[in-house]
Formats: sequence, C-alpha cells, structure tokens
Amino acid sequence: GIWTLAERRAWAPPEKLTCSQWAARYRIITGKDAAEPGRWRHARTPALVEVMDSLGDPDIDEVILRKAARIGGSEATRNALGYWLDQDPGPVMLVYPSKDAAQEQITNEIIPMLQGCPRLKRHLTGRAFDLNKSEIETQRARVYIGYGGSPQSLASRTIRYVIFDEADKFPEFSGREASPLALARRRLQTFGRRKKLVIISTPTTRDGVISKCFDE
Repeated sequence: GIWTLAERRAWAPPEKLTCSQWAARYRIITGKDAAEPGRWRHARTPALVEVMDSLGDPDIDEVILRKAARIGGSEATRNALGYWLDQDPGPVMLVYPSKDAAQEQITNEIIPMLQGCPRLKRHLTGRAFDLNKSEIETQRARVYIGYGGSPQSLASRTIRYVIFDEADKFPEFSGREASPLALARRRLQTFGRRKKLVIISTPTTRDGVISKCFDE
C-alpha cells in the first residue's frame, strides 16, 4: 500500500504479448481518414496477423512486405510502432518517400494514434512541443522522422527500429550519398541482433526497391 498507482504501473513488467495480441487488445483506429474508426479487428485483415507477429518477433531482424495496395500494411506497421513503444522500447525511425508524405503521416496518423490509444497516451510527456513533424518524444523512446530525399534525416542517429513505408515511391538515388537503405542499416548496427529493419511497399517494377529486397 505504500506505492502509488502511477509507481506500480511504471515498474510493472511488460505483458507477454505478441504484436497482433497487443493490437487486438489496445489499438484504436483514430486517423482522420479512417474508414472504420474504433478498436482494431483482425477479422477485417486476417492475413496481417502473421506480418505483425513477425514485426514483433525478437528473432527476426528484417521484414520485407511486398503487398497489394490498400490492404492495411501501413496500419500493421503502426501497430508495430505502438507495440514497440509499449512493450519493448527503443529509438524508432519512420522513413517516408518525401517530406510532404512524412508530415502528412505524422499529422494525420501517428500523432492521432498516440493520443487516441489510452495505452499509448500514458507514455506521452504531456508537452505539446514533444509531438512535432520531425521528432516525437515519449517517456519510453524517441520517434524520428526521415524521408527518402534527405540523407541528412537518416544520418547521425542511433536507431533500433526503422520502417521504410512505400519504398518504391522513394526518389531516384543520386549516388552522391549512401543509399537510404545503406544509411538505415548503419544506424541500426549498435543494437546488433535486437535491431529491426522493416521495408514495405506496393511494387512498381521488377527493378523497384521492394522487389529487389524481397528477392534478396
């Protein structure tokens, strides 16, 4: 009886949940453009259960998802983001094709998810300036935002989790800098086997990023 509820909650060990179990229990769809807002339901996208559990599996350090359009793949990665922040925190980088795409995703999807899921909201600092379009600070970990046309946004960070969303829409690599994927892999090295690289996209051509990564 000497510990407060907040202290007991802070020191409690994480639940032993898979990523899909976490999503079913805690994820609330809150994005401004959500077709079906409310609690996440696996019945709508059963094929994503295996994907999510791969994203949360500590024995898997790279996940390549070559997918059809509009099947919920990006939502699965957002479930993984919530799972990591709540269950196994570490610095995260979300990489989008362009600066506009990054800011749109952060404003319309990521921040509403963090604020709309009670399980995640309790990890927020309560400071408005910690939720911005270039970096999100939580009590558990930082979430950095990068985009394909800016090597600087991918450099000089120590990252545990990296998600490349819609990799085939990234701008043509100029060759003057290391490729975005090469930069990301360097950022992950510190975490060794605990790292996670996620590349997700609808394919464009056989020579596109996602097809090459998938074939490899």
